[in-house]
Amino acid sequence: MIWEERPMPDQLGYFRDHLEAATESSIRSRRILVLLLATSLLVFIAFWNSRNSGWILTHVQWAQKIEKVLAKTSTSTNSLSDDENLMKKKAGIYQIENVEEAQHFHQKLLDLRAENVLYVRVPILGFAFDINDLGYFGGLALAILLLWLRFALWHERHNLQLCMEEANSGDMKAVYRYLSMRLLLTIPPSLASTEKLERVWRWLARGLFSLPALAYGLVVGYDLLFSDALTYDLWIEVLFFLIVAGLSALAIHILWDIDSVWEKFAVRARQEINGSYRPAPPQLT
Repeated sequence: MIWEERPMPDQLGYFRDHLEAATESSIRSRRILVLLLATSLLVFIAFWNSRNSGWILTHVQWAQKIEKVLAKTSTSTNSLSDDENLMKKKAGIYQIENVEEAQHFHQKLLDLRAENVLYVRVPILGFAFDINDLGYFGGLALAILLLWLRFALWHERHNLQLCMEEANSGDMKAVYRYLSMRLLLTIPPSLASTEKLERVWRWLARGLFSLPALAYGLVVGYDLLFSDALTYDLWIEVLFFLIVAGLSALAIHILWDIDSVWEKFAVRARQEINGSYRPAPPQLT
């Protein structure tokens, strides 16, 4: 039996395909995450503006009261109540001087609410849907994007694992530093020193992946809170929430696996720097 010596590659040249695959998978995950966060933000803004206590509806109610107060003062000399005096002061803030201006202001606010609150417009795609369908379309969009993200993160973890397994003695430090500069969804451990805030930043990064479930959970919770009964539509929203929350948890779990791979990668790279790394013996022939 003889030992078969494995040829030593020239630094990063041997890993060119591996590094490109790992980098591309990270870029793909990052793009999906950006799209997912934008969708989550759209769902949250649509929900926030449609609340009964939202500012747009509050302005509409104030405009209606201002119109009534100005109509009353133009036809009667009776004293005003405290609430009516407050509305008259708000009329001055809005620079409304008469009933006609109050009616025009009120109608403008109604049009604004109808166009931008009651109907949600999707950027780039160009279509709109009723705010009452936010539970359906929002849950479906987030579920699809999270499923897509799950596959992208799986490939990122797999490609990173392959790079670590294929790296030889002498290449580990260079490969590690190259990947740590290109992959952005994780925070690789520092080879020079242990940074105390690394775990804090990792937790903050994981928080980004919980935002879809949080945004959609607010929509479902609000509908459940102000609904008289559990209708078929609400059951569908609850089902979508369970799917979104489950996929978000799965994505976070894969991220922890990626961190585990980085930890092992960093240990081997530090051993190489210190001269204590010993590669596994070659196979016997």
